[in-house]
Amino acid sequence: MRFISTKFHAVEDYATALMLPILPRSLGWSDQVTNLMDGAACMVAGQSMLTNYEGGLIRVMPMKAHLAADGLLGATLVAAAAVMDEEPTEVRATLVGLGLFSIANALFTKTRPGSAVAASRESVRRFERPMDLERLRTGSRGEENGVAPGTESPAALNRLNSQAPGLGTLADQANKGNLT
Repeated sequence: MRFISTKFHAVEDYATALMLPILPRSLGWSDQVTNLMDGAACMVAGQSMLTNYEGGLIRVMPMKAHLAADGLLGATLVAAAAVMDEEPTEVRATLVGLGLFSIANALFTKTRPGSAVAASRESVRRFERPMDLERLRTGSRGEENGVAPGTESPAALNRLNSQAPGLGTLADQANKGNLT
């Protein structure tokens, strides 16, 4: 059962990325553990910025991939604790705790972001759809016929494209330099 929202998960990610480098330095842990925690912090911060959720800045990484990476990070921290037998018990126990926390977050976080992120994805999809030549020329929003732009059926889109053969999508025209 997934009960952790992606919004809350984003806050946890950034808090974790801030906490991981501070923890070993404040407690005087070894350079080996400090480097491991620094690498984990960089990974958490980087994937958070790239994830398609409320905390993402670029939003190119699917949430499921983010959660898989969280699980892998957790397993890595648990495995590191197992092989770092020269480290004190409290250090190894902390690594296991952080690893299990990461795995639990991966298992219990929802895989779909909230409605604000979904709405932003829909607006991107609408921009990529083929548009009517008349709407491009006149700047009409297309609502005068009772149909909001970007909500046309596939048949209507085919009709619009046939009105201006060879026009293609707005992105095609921009790539060809036909739009000013």
